[in-house]
Order: sequence, then C-alpha cells, then structure tokens
Amino acid sequence: MRLLPAFPLGLVAMLLGCASHSTITFEVADVINAWDDRDDNTASMLELDILLLTPADVARHPAITRRKLLADEWFRRRDAGEIILPPGQVLALRSGAARPDFDTRVGDALVSARDQARGSPPVRVAVRHPAPGEEESAIAIYARYSTESGLARNPPLIIQPVPGPLEPRDILVKVGRKQIYRGY
Repeated sequence: MRLLPAFPLGLVAMLLGCASHSTITFEVADVINAWDDRDDNTASMLELDILLLTPADVARHPAITRRKLLADEWFRRRDAGEIILPPGQVLALRSGAARPDFDTRVGDALVSARDQARGSPPVRVAVRHPAPGEEESAIAIYARYSTESGLARNPPLIIQPVPGPLEPRDILVKVGRKQIYRGY
C-alpha cells in the first residue's frame, strides 16, 4: 500500500484557492456617527478603512494592533498622503473618487439604517488577506467618527488572528452611534 505524502491542510486549501477569503459584514444601527446623543440630526456618513496586516506589517507598525494609533491620527496621516501599507492592503468604504496610490475603494461610506432604502442588504466586503491563519496576522478597522470638535480618538477594531482556511470566515462588525465592535 502506497501512502500519500503529508501536506499541511493550509497548503492544500491554498492550492485549492480557498485559503484567504473572508467576508466582513457591517451591521449598521438606526443612527450612526452622531456626536450628539440628544440629536439624531448630527448623524453623518461613516468612512471606514480595513487594514490587512501581515506578520511583518504588525512588527513594523505595532501601534496599530496595540490600539495606540487612534482613528483621528490614522485618518490625518492618510489624508496627508502618508503611505503606511500598500494600497491593496487598505480597503476603503468612503465617498469620493478612487485613490489607487493610497487605498482600494471597495464601496461607499456607510449610512444610518434609518437613511437606507427599505430592505437594503447589509454591506459586505470580501477580503483576501495575504497571510490568513497566521497567529500574528491581523485585520484592523478604523472608523472615521466625528465629534463636535473634529475626529473621534477611537481605537481600531482588531481581528487577530485572521481566520484561516478551515475556520469560519464570516466576520460580523456592528456599527453603532459612536463606535464599532465585533459581533458574534
């Protein structure tokens, strides 16, 4: 009897083309990005950046996964044209034209559920992470929340490790009035 050589399951899955695909679903509250708790009319569209961090990126930019690089600073750097990651590793939900030197625009900025057309499906973003299942890989999601005086100083939502090829690959993110968090 001839035995087949042993291959790591991740390698087999990668060769079959299913190694790195995940879907992030954004579940949006009735009112999002509203800085005044008493006035829903302060709500506005919410831009998000989804960063696909390899272990090398995590080592080069530890402030991201340690949640020390806050959203206000991330967006200030991005708007100033500072390139921290390759554009293919920064997926953007935002308004405006494509900016292929800085990010990959994958959709429009999010709007409050009350402002969506009745029956609108949730926003889903397909993600092909460059290093799925590796312990040090991460996905960081920055949300551009507003305050009365400017950008909110929220930490990013960190998903670490990134789901591997044989793990459930649907990631739920709940989008609230003033912050995002992981749903289960």
